[in-house]
Amino acid sequence: MTQSPESRVFIYRDRVINDEPGTGLVSITDLWKAEKGSEKKRPLAWVRQVSTQNLLQRLADRHGATPVWSIPKQGDNSIITSIPGVLEITKAEKALRTYAIPELAVAYAKFLSDECYTWALTTLVSDIEATENLISAVEAEAEAIKSRKLKRRALLAAGWAVPAIAAIVLTQRASAQVSGTTTPAE
Repeated sequence: MTQSPESRVFIYRDRVINDEPGTGLVSITDLWKAEKGSEKKRPLAWVRQVSTQNLLQRLADRHGATPVWSIPKQGDNSIITSIPGVLEITKAEKALRTYAIPELAVAYAKFLSDECYTWALTTLVSDIEATENLISAVEAEAEAIKSRKLKRRALLAAGWAVPAIAAIVLTQRASAQVSGTTTPAE
């Protein structure tokens, strides 16, 4: 339900999902509250995910925006916490609120639940095909990361196997030379 191009108000589960005045950014904090999400589903938990960080980096590049990075605590990696015009955090009435472009809000809605995702696809974004492409890109990136991790593990396993096989072959050759016989490899 859109009120006007300047200010939009959406309703999800009988709760108002606001946008940030003048920017068109949608409150993903409102989505989380309407979904009655757990702490594990809050906007910052979603932002910290590797797939979300990859998406945010691509969006920053696409929009030509400089992301704001967190200051890492001991042992933590820095993460993108906001991107002007794409993902913003504001403080209103002593509470933090996170706003995102509609396409990013759809990606967050998918993180929350299937019902919220369906609602967001049909309500927040007028160009559903673009949103589906964005979601597909996020999912493809997550699969690529998973694939790279598996390849890395295989290379590590191979890295351990090669010296062991070489040691066995060299030991066989040395034994064959001492006894005066030849090994099948010669």
